[in-house]
Amino acid sequence: MKKVLYPLIIVVLYACHSGTKSETVSRPVKTDKVVVSADVSVEVLSGSVVSGVEANPSFSVPGLLSKVYVKEGEQVRKGQLIAEISSTDYQAAFIAAQSKYNQVNAEVQRVEELFKRGSVAKNEYEKAISGRQSIASLYETAKNQLSETKLYSPIDGTVQSIDAGLYQTTIPGVGVITIVNTSTLSVESNISSSMFVKRNNFKSFLGYSPYLKDSIPLKLSFILPKANNNQLYRLKLEIDSKYVKSLAPGMTLEIKLTVCNPAEKQELAVALPAVFNEDGKNFVWLVDTVALTVEKRLIVTGNLDKEGNITVLSGLNGNETVVSAGVHHLENGQRITVLE
Repeated sequence: MKKVLYPLIIVVLYACHSGTKSETVSRPVKTDKVVVSADVSVEVLSGSVVSGVEANPSFSVPGLLSKVYVKEGEQVRKGQLIAEISSTDYQAAFIAAQSKYNQVNAEVQRVEELFKRGSVAKNEYEKAISGRQSIASLYETAKNQLSETKLYSPIDGTVQSIDAGLYQTTIPGVGVITIVNTSTLSVESNISSSMFVKRNNFKSFLGYSPYLKDSIPLKLSFILPKANNNQLYRLKLEIDSKYVKSLAPGMTLEIKLTVCNPAEKQELAVALPAVFNEDGKNFVWLVDTVALTVEKRLIVTGNLDKEGNITVLSGLNGNETVVSAGVHHLENGQRITVLE
């Protein structure tokens, strides 16, 4: 009995050991995500660099431009006095309104005192109060108009141009000085109607200048939803702050706009080393990223893409991770160690 028992025990132990080998041995491999790419096109646009902030301060009341305190190219600060219009008429109107208000206010104070004593009827008292309010409104208007004969810079920046001459009549709301702040820069361009309808598929913008070796990253700020008279839609792009000092308003940039095609035209691909062949069929090892095990998956492949990956026509959905190195030493269900 002993001569028969020992070989059987050895056979059983060997069988148990050999049956668990693929589960216990952890293979070092490299992994990659399935590449989800889309058919893209590149459009070339022409854009003009503009200052990120530009102001055209104007007077809110008409008058003769009497003083300009700045000159072109001068640096100005926010709140700095930059121009004045003749204030003679506004000064006279203010003095008259102030005098009238003081007169009416004194009369109202007298009526108030009499009302408290019961010597004036309530309707007379209310009439006096109403009259004072009307005069006070005229007084405030005259006061504001006098203050609006002085013009202050609304921003920090550089005086780009003086847009009105001395002793010319200014028009309310029409700028007399142009001030630009070049601490930030943008690019303005136009796109056609056919491009406008693809705006949700815009992927990236890069600017190119003959004065710079590197491409300039651009970020979409906005696209106006209404076309101009040429049926073009204006867009504005923010320039990366790293390149602001190398550019200036008025420069021209070539803009390369990458546009993705709709999602249904996307294609899948994997790194070429991830694919292995058995009996004339192509497979990949899918990675369970939680359990760190692999599963063999049959795929149908296409051609190489422009990145050197092989396209996958069927067998994958785009959410998987596959083994990209070490594919020839694996078994279904085998544990793996992912290498950096």
